[in-house]
Amino acid sequence: MKLSRYLGLLCLLCVSLLAHANSDVIVKLDRSGKAPLYYIATAPDTPTKVGAILFAGGDGSLHLAEKQVPGGDNFLVRSRGLFADQGIATASFDPSSDSGPLVDGIRKSDLHVQEISEVLADFKRRFNLDHVFLIGTSRGTVSAAYASLPLRDQISGVVLTSSIFESSRQGTGLAGFDFTRISVPLLFVHNRKDSCKFTPPYDAERLQDRFTVVFMDADAVGGGDSCGPFSAHGYLGKEKETIGVISDWVFAHVPSGPAH
Repeated sequence: MKLSRYLGLLCLLCVSLLAHANSDVIVKLDRSGKAPLYYIATAPDTPTKVGAILFAGGDGSLHLAEKQVPGGDNFLVRSRGLFADQGIATASFDPSSDSGPLVDGIRKSDLHVQEISEVLADFKRRFNLDHVFLIGTSRGTVSAAYASLPLRDQISGVVLTSSIFESSRQGTGLAGFDFTRISVPLLFVHNRKDSCKFTPPYDAERLQDRFTVVFMDADAVGGGDSCGPFSAHGYLGKEKETIGVISDWVFAHVPSGPAH
């Protein structure tokens, strides 16, 4: 096995162990006349008032209905334990069978927003949270950005990582999206080493004069698909540092935020 591949797998193992060091709970939301919603919640060891809904890329599927605990596929989902270590509770949910796989059209739809709203309300109530942020990565940034518009009064901020700035066969992504419409605090996180053609760093650079943009320098130690989770696109090997940057920003944007 090549050294770079070995290091990548070792890194994934460490992150997976961190993710499961905290308490994972799969929550099922039964809904009258609708398919149930499932989300996996990970809470810190100590009480917190701050949470985040994490939006995975790809088709958004986590297969929680089969009671599977997500492993190391998606950058944000595999890093949920790192968020918990920073004092942030997280929720990641499957699209229901009503919506199906999260293509861009669904991610921009009222149906998707309604499902996010239901998970958001239950997540806040169940964990007694005062502030919840929407955090997306890759194609999950489409969900976070579009949902932030109708849900602006229910959330405290938005973080977009490895944003899908360019159109593809799967949809338009965030091409043409007016980020000034997002009225809550907004952070972009991007990797200067990201070689995915739909998330070029120069598109993030163009936003620096109007928005807060933080660049990471994560090498593609895993040597995987350039648009996949085990690459620079997925911050492989820099998960802890990247989550640290996001967490610091989150707590800086919580009114009278607690120490963490």
